[in-house]
Amino acid sequence: MLYFNFMDQVYTRYTTTLLNRTHEYGDVYTFTFEKPRELTFASGNYAHIFLPTVQAPDKSTRKLSFASAPNDKELVFSTITASHSPWKTKLLELKNGDTVEIFKIKGYLEIPKSGTLVMIANGVGITPFRSIIREHFKESTPITPIFVHFGKDHYLYENEFSQLDFEQYRITREQTEEILNPIIERYKNAMYVVSGSPLFVENMTKTLQEKGIPENQIQTDSFDGLID
Repeated sequence: MLYFNFMDQVYTRYTTTLLNRTHEYGDVYTFTFEKPRELTFASGNYAHIFLPTVQAPDKSTRKLSFASAPNDKELVFSTITASHSPWKTKLLELKNGDTVEIFKIKGYLEIPKSGTLVMIANGVGITPFRSIIREHFKESTPITPIFVHFGKDHYLYENEFSQLDFEQYRITREQTEEILNPIIERYKNAMYVVSGSPLFVENMTKTLQEKGIPENQIQTDSFDGLID
């Protein structure tokens, strides 16, 4: 564990080792790293990941949401690599045993301690929700998770989630009215969390508000780095 200066601020830097890379589908990969003993985070958080082999300093760091729960023994991140940017290219070139540096762990989301939590994601926007759901089932947290995943041919973590007993849906955009409307009607007082591409987050937030969900019951996590 080291300390270093980034953008005139001092952050703890953790060195971690790649344990495994899994090809999920298409350009989506999951990366599993060793968890440094001192590293802590909350479900729904993200981390900045520094790849020292990327030559351009301004392109050597990107942020990814933790897909692992805080009490998991390993760190898991999933991302889409379709952009083939310098950072994504170097990430794909990592071999088991290679090291990266993790720092500046933060979060946009404030996960409620109890009550119903409706999580709506598209694509790899599911990653922070895996962290939340894993923590719920491992720690028996007093929330009631409801999950809606928008996709087409593939749904990340589908096999894992299908083994868990909670209300979950994997749908296409065409099924929005059919599936999402009844959920909104049943859970008017729930906290809603929307995660995915900026356009998806914007449109879904607007939909929720039009259906009567107030702004203070909606949180968002926009994955604006999907193309970089």
